[in-house]
Amino acid sequence: MTLLWSALSVGAIYALLAITLNLIYTSVGVFNFAQGAILTLGVYISYTGVADWHLPTWIAALVGGVACAVAGLVEARICLLPRALGRNELLTTVGVATLLAGGISLIWGENDRLVASPVSTRILTVFGGRVAPDQLLLIALAIVFAAGISLWYRFTLAGLASLAVAEDRDAARIRGINVLRKSIAAFVIGGAIAGFIGLAVGSQTYAYPELSSSLVLYAFVAFVLGGAGSLGGSLLGGLILGCVQQYSARYVSVNYSDLIVFGLLLTTLMVFPNGLFARTNVRTV
Repeated sequence: MTLLWSALSVGAIYALLAITLNLIYTSVGVFNFAQGAILTLGVYISYTGVADWHLPTWIAALVGGVACAVAGLVEARICLLPRALGRNELLTTVGVATLLAGGISLIWGENDRLVASPVSTRILTVFGGRVAPDQLLLIALAIVFAAGISLWYRFTLAGLASLAVAEDRDAARIRGINVLRKSIAAFVIGGAIAGFIGLAVGSQTYAYPELSSSLVLYAFVAFVLGGAGSLGGSLLGGLILGCVQQYSARYVSVNYSDLIVFGLLLTTLMVFPNGLFARTNVRTV
């Protein structure tokens, strides 16, 4: 059970990042490679808020969320304005990720920084396994955000409008929906979530400039496993990925855990090209 709690907490990090990736992909139709860098920015800002500015942890998390929401807004304006010149958003997100990573290195340096836990450091025993409270917090955050955003999509006009944009941008525009505004909102919300969870993620991973590249690839695997458009799929894909990675490292070899993870990805794509939990649309022609 101790290994299972560790695997689920690692998977929750992948799931949280995959949820924000799915949120943006659903509304904009592009995979945002800069999302990992925005999460890293949130980790550093939250760390600075607690360690240097001596803010309460929840205020530091909110400051990180606001700062990353602004970063998401700036990225959206950069990525979405060139639409008239061609669909270059994917390459633009890679450029934004590079700029953010470079800026983080310049401001905070290359040294790893220990991020304090936002909750108690007392180790708990749950169902016979030892688990830290911040690990439980990550699992809870992943479940809450996946369920909350899914309910928002299903039961609010704004959420339904976002789904309409994802389904058919031209039809949504004809029906009076401001497609550009919805797309920008997706970047802002994704950035806010990434910044808000930065403190919880950093307490498990430390703060270091390469955090983005080490997380976004696994989040992409979780995103593909779960399927585009399925936030619940991103949650389950992340948790499954965390379990596969941790159990293969424990019972096979650390050297082969990545090979097993990407073997799982390849097998899934061969059998379920749209992911394990993607919604399939049937249209009458």
